[in-house]
Amino acid sequence: MSDRNEPSGGERAGHSLTAWARRRYGRRALFIGAAAASAGLAADMVAGGAAEAAPDAAKPVLLGKQNVTSGATSVGSTNSNGIEGHTHTTGKSGVAGLDFNKAKGSQGVYGQTNHGNGVFGIGIGGGNGVGAHSNTSGFNALFAVDSAKSGGTAVLAQSKHGLALHAEGKVKMSTASGLHMVPGGQRSVSIQVPGMSASSKVFASIQQAQSGVHIEGAEPGEESFTLTLSKHPAEPLRVAWFVLE
Repeated sequence: MSDRNEPSGGERAGHSLTAWARRRYGRRALFIGAAAASAGLAADMVAGGAAEAAPDAAKPVLLGKQNVTSGATSVGSTNSNGIEGHTHTTGKSGVAGLDFNKAKGSQGVYGQTNHGNGVFGIGIGGGNGVGAHSNTSGFNALFAVDSAKSGGTAVLAQSKHGLALHAEGKVKMSTASGLHMVPGGQRSVSIQVPGMSASSKVFASIQQAQSGVHIEGAEPGEESFTLTLSKHPAEPLRVAWFVLE
């Protein structure tokens, strides 16, 4: 027989353990116990332990649920990945970023680095390191911009044994290619190309044949190249050109 006045089987079945404890020890004692438990939780967090809820009034992040907030949720690590995502389901993603902003200027996924890669992908076992897809007319599956003052590379492609660049479809170079109409009776013209230099490579082709007229040379220079024909064309002659660095 115990002198602790433990709850009987009927009390266990008909009342909660908390209600029994309130009768046995009083409401004040329960408050003190709750405060002690909170202090223990805070100490556990300081020591690096896992806490099941935020120490303030913020709601916890729930697995399998949609969690929405007006602020940012930051997760970091000093010696490993800040956050990892895994999936084993076809058509799903380990990490997914969705942009629902009705205005321009947002990103579904944003990556930033000081010395490495903002976004880095590796293809293993037949997959692609980074994949891009767009189904909206006038937009790009992949968009890259170089804004370095001294000049950089927006897209760098390298391959040791295969193709560094493989294009299926037409290729457009907006500022490094064009059409120029050589006036009739003029054998040489200068065509302006911003950014080109004397070391650039120029390719040119006559788009409409004229007897005895062909391209004799396309000499690169700073910001322009000089196109020379074999003789003066009898009428205006259209020439297509593009420049490679």
